[in-house]
Parts: sequence; structure tokens; C-alpha cells
Amino acid sequence: MKFRFSFGVQVFVGMAVGLLLGLLARSQGIAGLAEALRIIGESFVQLLKVLVVPLVFTAIVASIAALRDLTNSAGLVVGH
Repeated sequence: MKFRFSFGVQVFVGMAVGLLLGLLARSQGIAGLAEALRIIGESFVQLLKVLVVPLVFTAIVASIAALRDLTNSAGLVVGH
């Protein structure tokens, strides 16, 4: 059985590595690395923004469908 770190630990390590790379790039004056990290970060945020609308729409549609099923079930129980 392979040992795996929990998701929280993975997120924390990723944040720490990102912070260290950013500080290193800024302190060493490595403009190329800082620019690459900026582009990657902005791209990631843009992709998250693109995903929000379809995810919210899907959640709303699924909730309405579940509510409609619940209403039909309630009608069967009451006898309508």
C-alpha cells in the first residue's frame, strides 16, 4: 500500500512552494521566472472563472430536477 499525503497537506505544500518560488524570483531579480509564474497564475484564475457559470447552472438544474421529483413523490403519498 502506497502512502499518500492528505489533500490538505498537498494544498499546504503547494502554497508553500508557490510562495517560496515567488519570493525567490522577486529577491533574485529573476524577471523571467516571475513573469512565467504570473502568467500561470492568471491563466489558472481565468480557467476557474470560466468554470463557475457552467457549474452553477448545472447545480441549479439538478436542484430543480430533484425538487420536481420530490413534488411528484409527495403527490403519490398524498394520493393526488
